[in-house]
Amino acid sequence: MPEKKRIRVLLVEDSPATKENLESLLLRDPDFEIVGWARTGEEALQLASTAAPDLITMDLFLEGDLGGERISQMIMGTRPCPIVVITAKESGREAMDALKYGALEILPKPSPEMFRDPEKVRKFLNELKLLARIAVIRRPLGAEAAQLQGRLGEGLSLIAIGSSTGGAKVLLDILKELPKGRNAAVLVSHHVRAEFQLDFVDWLSRQVPYRVKLAEHGERISGDVIYISPQDVHLRLGTGGLIELSQAPPIRGFRPSATELFGSLASLAPSRTIGVILSGMGDDGAKGLLDLCEKKGHTIAQDRETSIVYGMPKAAADLGAASEILPAEKIGGAITARLELWNRT
Repeated sequence: MPEKKRIRVLLVEDSPATKENLESLLLRDPDFEIVGWARTGEEALQLASTAAPDLITMDLFLEGDLGGERISQMIMGTRPCPIVVITAKESGREAMDALKYGALEILPKPSPEMFRDPEKVRKFLNELKLLARIAVIRRPLGAEAAQLQGRLGEGLSLIAIGSSTGGAKVLLDILKELPKGRNAAVLVSHHVRAEFQLDFVDWLSRQVPYRVKLAEHGERISGDVIYISPQDVHLRLGTGGLIELSQAPPIRGFRPSATELFGSLASLAPSRTIGVILSGMGDDGAKGLLDLCEKKGHTIAQDRETSIVYGMPKAAADLGAASEILPAEKIGGAITARLELWNRT
């Protein structure tokens, strides 16, 4: 019987102590093999090419001139490999930039408490195994796409977006394309760790034309605002245009659940609603997107070729829940075109 292939891990970390902690955790599991340690960005680029890792753990602050977010961009533009950022909580803003450049996930640096808790160790290692299996795609190093300009009518339109692993960069690109001052509101159910949710909001706020905020229970929805679901609660649209946050049980393991968000819009406001489902593991959002589609809302799923993780979009496509299946770079334009069409009728 052939020997099981081990996961080859490259550690990019300038702290010897943190490197030893990560190495100690990984070597508790025979499925992992450490194939290199880089303390500088230059070393990371070389080893990413020569050591052929299956997974890279990325620190953000490295010796030399190149930081982790820039190195992530360069690796994903040359020899793509699953990258997970391992960082301290106070580095959350920089970690969000690493997601923009192609890193898959942010994990907190191992704490002393983790080493004393076998269950936390098991969860940490299993998450790394899951990320290592993702087939990532090359990301060109070209300039950012230019923002589209458009004109929306006076009636409030709603855009609901569900995304998870691999979807943060596409989500950012979509939001950057939406024209400001045209009375459209955006509700987002994105899976991000609770300790990084405020950093995620701040990261988006610095790059998109709309106001970005964590959704609050009972607030009235208004145009030119992007409402991000807090973690571990469901985001819904309630009667009277009020936001509802619910601690109802997870749906198929997800809370927040994009299915819950899409379903609430299908019930209350389908006629001027666009539902979008982006890259992510599992099938979150698929059933809710189908509900919205059947109520004549306009629905979009990211296509296979541009999805880093073709789980959520595939589930939606398999159900026939998508009015359109589009590559990532065309979704923002399609949303703007749909809003303009509605405002002319």
